[in-house]
Amino acid sequence: MIPNLEQLPITYLVGSSHLMSDSLSSTEKMGEAFADKIMECLTSLGQFLMKEGRVEPDIVAAGFWLRESQLNNLKSNYSERELSARGVIFHIAPGNVDSLFFYSIILSILCGNCSILRVSDRLSGLTRLLLNLINQFIIESPLSEPLKSLMFVVQYEHNDSLTEALSNKADVRVIWGGDKTVKHISTIPMKSDGEEVTFPDRYSAAVLHLADATELNLAVEMFSRDVNPFLQQACSSPKIVYWLNTEQSIQKDFWTLLSQKLFEDEGGRINASERLEKLIYLQRLALLSGSENIIVRRYHDLETVELSSFALEQLKAHRGLFTFLTMQIESLDEIELYEHCQTVTTWGLNEHELAQWLKDNKQPMKRVVPAGQALIFSHLWDGIDLIESFTHHHI
Repeated sequence: MIPNLEQLPITYLVGSSHLMSDSLSSTEKMGEAFADKIMECLTSLGQFLMKEGRVEPDIVAAGFWLRESQLNNLKSNYSERELSARGVIFHIAPGNVDSLFFYSIILSILCGNCSILRVSDRLSGLTRLLLNLINQFIIESPLSEPLKSLMFVVQYEHNDSLTEALSNKADVRVIWGGDKTVKHISTIPMKSDGEEVTFPDRYSAAVLHLADATELNLAVEMFSRDVNPFLQQACSSPKIVYWLNTEQSIQKDFWTLLSQKLFEDEGGRINASERLEKLIYLQRLALLSGSENIIVRRYHDLETVELSSFALEQLKAHRGLFTFLTMQIESLDEIELYEHCQTVTTWGLNEHELAQWLKDNKQPMKRVVPAGQALIFSHLWDGIDLIESFTHHHI
C-alpha cells in the first residue's frame, strides 16, 4: 500500500506536502500546455532570476532562457497541435550538474504538469541559491500562482520506498543520471500506465581547427564555456578533443591559455580528493591503453592525454575534472564516435566540409553545435523531444 504523501519523511525545498497533495488530487491538473498564465509566470521568473541572481552566471543564463521571445518561439513549434499536460511528472535530478534540474522541471511546468523534482541530499551552493530565489519569487510575485500548484522540489536520502511512493503518482518519470542510477531506478515500480524517460551516461567531443594564433583567445573563451561549469562533468562537456590540422605550438598555447582561465584567473578549482581522482584515472588510462604509449601533458590542474584511438572503457571511466583525451586528425573522416556520444562541438571548421561530413557520416552523436553552446539547454535533448514526452496530443 502506498502511504499518504503527507506521512512520507521528505524535506520540501519548494512547496509543501499539503500543497502537493491538493495538486495531485485536483481534477483540473490536466491543464493546457503553454497556457498564458504559465507563460507570463515563467517570463516573470526569468526576469527575477536575472536581476536577483546576477552574481551567478548559471542563474542569469537560466533566467535568460525564460525570456518571452524564447518561450513564444518554443510554443510556435507546436502551434499546429493542441497539447495538454500529461498530469504528473516526477523528475530525478543528477547530483553533479547544478542547474540541469531547473530546465527539466520548467519544461514540465510549461506543459501544464504538476511537477515533482527530487534533488540530491548534497546540494551545492549554486543549487541552494537557485532554490532560494525561486521561493522568494513565489512569495513576492503576484504572478507566481501557477508555481504554487505545479512546482514541488523534494529532498531525501537514497530510499527506494520513497522513490516508489512518488513514482506511483507519476504519469511520466524522468531519470537524469549515470547508467548505474538509471538501471537501478528503472527497476523501482511506478504507476501501471506511467512512462519513463531516461538520460543515462553520455560523453561529448570537440573538433577544433586553428589555422593560426589570431583566434586563440576567442576559441579558448568559447571552449571554456563548455567545460568550466560543472567541472567538465556535464554530459555535453567535451572529454575528447580532435585536433584537425592544427600546429602543435598552437595547441600548446591553447591549453596554456585555457588553464590560466580555468585556474589562475579563478584561484583554483580542484581540491585534493579530486586531484587524487584524476591521478587514479590517468593510471587507469595507461592500463586501458595496453601497449600503446600515452603522452600526458600537464598545464597546472589541467591534463591532456594524446592517444591514437579511443577505447570505450577509457570514456566510461572518465570523470571530467579538466582532463582531455586528444587525437590528431587530418580529415573529419578519421573521427569514430561511440553509440552514447551526445554532443560534438566545433571550432574553425569549413562549413561546406562539415555539412558534407554530417550528410555522409553515420556517426551516432545527437547534435553538433559551435564551441561555447554545448551547455545551452534545449527541449530536444539526447534525441528526445521533452515537450512531446510531457504532453498529450489532440488532433
